[in-house]
Amino acid sequence: MPGGVISRKRLCHFGAQGLNGTKTGSVGVALLAGYGKRTAPRPWTPPSNPSFKLRDVGCQINSLPHSRSQTQNRLQAVSFTGTAPVLLPEDEQEAIAVVDRRIGMLTRARLELTEQNKSLSRHIQHLCAATGADRLLHSPYYRKA
Repeated sequence: MPGGVISRKRLCHFGAQGLNGTKTGSVGVALLAGYGKRTAPRPWTPPSNPSFKLRDVGCQINSLPHSRSQTQNRLQAVSFTGTAPVLLPEDEQEAIAVVDRRIGMLTRARLELTEQNKSLSRHIQHLCAATGADRLLHSPYYRKA
């Protein structure tokens, strides 16, 4: 049986118009069935494989700045105590450099994925044409490394 994606907001609006405020149990099932009969949502098709790859790379890139901030905080804490061995600040600085290298490597991979796929490349071009998007795309984490 094919599945469809139903917008939660539209379903709530549909339920409000039918004066049916609850969406639990059998009432919710009846509401979903009625909505499905009326609107006939199109079957869901999964995104293409390059889109999944790009999403995975993007999630990894987005998690790294937090990791970098944590490492910088540890470096600052180790530096201010003055009692830590010389090895610890050097280790934290090396960890920051590793995170920066990973961000650069993943950013290059993201660019390669978008350049290989015509559709994704077109989406990026359209995004660049949008007002204000240039600031986002020219940030350090989206720039060519």
